[in-house]
Amino acid sequence: MGYSLETDTTTSPPRFAHVSKVGIIGAGVAGLQQAERLIESGKEVTIFEKASEVGGVWRENYADFGLQVPRELYEFPAFPYPKDTHWDKFPKGPAVKEYIQSFARHFGIDKQIRFRTAVLALEQLSDSVEGLPTGECTRWSITHAPSGDASKTTTEVFDFVIVATGMYGFPPNVPFVRGREAFLGEVVHSFDFKDREQARSKRVVVVGGGKSAVDCAVASVNGGAKEVTLLFRQAHWPVPRYLINMIPFKYATYSRLGHALLPTHYDVSAFVWWLHALFTPLKWLVWRLVELLIQLQFRIPTEMVPTERIEIDVTASSDRSHTLHAALHTPKPARRFFPIVGRCSAGGRS
Repeated sequence: MGYSLETDTTTSPPRFAHVSKVGIIGAGVAGLQQAERLIESGKEVTIFEKASEVGGVWRENYADFGLQVPRELYEFPAFPYPKDTHWDKFPKGPAVKEYIQSFARHFGIDKQIRFRTAVLALEQLSDSVEGLPTGECTRWSITHAPSGDASKTTTEVFDFVIVATGMYGFPPNVPFVRGREAFLGEVVHSFDFKDREQARSKRVVVVGGGKSAVDCAVASVNGGAKEVTLLFRQAHWPVPRYLINMIPFKYATYSRLGHALLPTHYDVSAFVWWLHALFTPLKWLVWRLVELLIQLQFRIPTEMVPTERIEIDVTASSDRSHTLHAALHTPKPARRFFPIVGRCSAGGRS
């Protein structure tokens, strides 16, 4: 549930009518989008960014990274990709970063950013505000310092703080592997694989089966690697940009029809549930046809065909037991808030 910063009624707690000064930690896509909306509503916004430019994960990443969806599905609502610039259908990372920077400049958000500033502490304050109960937490203090110099700290107070630091922490996590000390080759995290030339004339093993793993494997091949092996626990269905090189797969994954063909992993009415049950055989047949076409398109050998049905694979975690455990041990309010966890992880409803 979301709440409006413009209202202050007893029916929509917590109350935000007192909010005028907002601090945002992080100048990636989420932080910039929040800033644009808040500035539009008249709020005073300050963004803290430890790097020297905006972009978040799009600022820098592994070799040849880019969008896995068409650009029109990855843009700011108030700022479509400018028509005076040529954009690929699936832009690479540097192009996406350029677009994000254009967005920040267009709305003047870049003027509200404290670059090269690291946030060291975030603390709740319980000072009183007229109209709110005494002692109710209404403000936050942010302690920050120039990146790399924690001795020069400054503390500022805000009415509201948004943490938009993303899901990918730093430094990257490289798991311990027994026997690694005996390996004479180079071991790098995908974050440090900046140039495909790093793989030239080498035998490369990429551990993982997600997007970054596949991207790094392809970049290694294009970089002239002698041999590339993709090592993963469980095979997943590769999703082509164009099914049989003709039909945009976005119609299957980002359309009402495509979602109607998926298991009902969200709350639906009794009538919609009845329709899903009625058309279950047809849905099953459609997805088996899609699987067959993908097998032919990618020439997937029999032993590499994923065991999970594609309509389940695209809506649930690859680690079924872990997700099921999380669903069974999640309090009911959270399960209502994240219905996909509670439903899909248990096998979904067909």
